[in-house]
Amino acid sequence: MKTLVFVLTLLLAAPCLAAPPITTQARELLPLLASVIRTQWPECPQPWVLAGKIEQESAWKVKAQLKTSREYGFGLGQITIAYNADGTERFNNFTSALRVTMMAKTITWEKRFDPKFQLTYSVLTDRSNFALVSSFFDDGESRMAGMLVSYNAGPGRIVQRKAEAVRRGIRVPRTWFDGLENIHPRSEKKLIYGRPLYVAVNEYPKLILHTRSPKYREAMTRLLEDTGE
Repeated sequence: MKTLVFVLTLLLAAPCLAAPPITTQARELLPLLASVIRTQWPECPQPWVLAGKIEQESAWKVKAQLKTSREYGFGLGQITIAYNADGTERFNNFTSALRVTMMAKTITWEKRFDPKFQLTYSVLTDRSNFALVSSFFDDGESRMAGMLVSYNAGPGRIVQRKAEAVRRGIRVPRTWFDGLENIHPRSEKKLIYGRPLYVAVNEYPKLILHTRSPKYREAMTRLLEDTGE
């Protein structure tokens, strides 16, 4: 089958005016995502957001891939290997995913698209990032936004914006939207895929929280309430 080169990632995403309906691929995989959440993060405050993130990353295409000279992202959660200009690895989230999921004995490179592996890593990373950034914010939406920013751009991005607020001599915002969203260091003005980095960083949580996630709320709530008894 022809390899699908999928480009609906953070840095290439364009704002949507209206969310499309839940696709057949999503409906087939939502029960697996719900099962992973039930096992790995049962206290997740807004599990439908995790479904919205998968739509943003891969549109629920199990073998979605993004290949450029600087990175290779693959699978439902777009696990990424990034490269330096000389071709050496800058970081390798595949090896991290094997360690975090404890699936190194069953997941080989050839099995890197395995949906359970991909979704388990996605959920575990979200759980870790949510815990990491929660103390930075006062409201639930900001915590979820911070979790998403951390998944996409790393938690250091939030720390850098807090430091930029301090550098400017302003009070560090305790919200993301209309708060840290509006503060970025000069380094985020560099162009990535033709757009300033800060635009892409800000767009990612907004798209997921406000456009992609809401349609999954009912389905995910129902799946997580269904214990199979």
